[in-house]
Parts: sequence; C-alpha cells; structure tokens
Amino acid sequence: MTVPTKNPTKFDAAMAARLERLYASPQAIAQRTRFRELLAAQPGEIGLDVGCGLGHLACELALEVAPDGQIIGIDTSHEMVNAAMTRVKREGLDHCVEAHLGDAAALNIANESVKPRHLPLT
Repeated sequence: MTVPTKNPTKFDAAMAARLERLYASPQAIAQRTRFRELLAAQPGEIGLDVGCGLGHLACELALEVAPDGQIIGIDTSHEMVNAAMTRVKREGLDHCVEAHLGDAAALNIANESVKPRHLPLT
C-alpha cells in the first residue's frame, strides 16, 4: 500500500525552469531518443502523451507523426500544460500537438482515437 505524500511536488514556474534544465541534459535527451526508437511512431498516427510536462516528448513525436498525425498531451498541472503549449507554439507545431489539463485515470478521449502501443522490455 502506498502512503500519500504530505507535501506533493508543486509544478509551478520555478519547477518548470528546473525541469527545463533537466530535460535538456544529455541523459534526458538520450532517454527520449531511445523511447521514440522503441515506440517507432509512424506518419499519420495519433498519440497520447500522458504526463506531458513541458512538452519535449510531445513535440519530438509530432515530428515523427507529421504531416497528418497528431499528438495529444495531458497533464494534471496547469503550469505544465501552459509550458507545453508555449513550446508547441514556439516550435510551430500547434497544427499537430495539443496539450490539455487531464488525468490518466479519467481520460476524456474517444475510444478509437488512440491505439495502445506496447513497448518491448529491454
């Protein structure tokens, strides 16, 4: 049984700045690259990025599903969704990436709009 944290992490502007530095590290970039290799997203696919955070992965995946695909990001933090959309607009990907406030346990997405993808354990 897990015990709730008394002081959950607050995802505010200061946390977003720290995460931005972390996600730009060579290790984080390598991890996202490997994940995308395993995922093998194809043009035209629709993907769901649960816990999209600052939108790094969503934007990278958007380049792989373009021109007709779409990436939908969800996060439980307003600040993260806003930061993700700032990145999306800055990278000119607002035609194929959306970020919304949402909870993975209560998705509001049409059943057939996103296909599950199982990744190999390596």
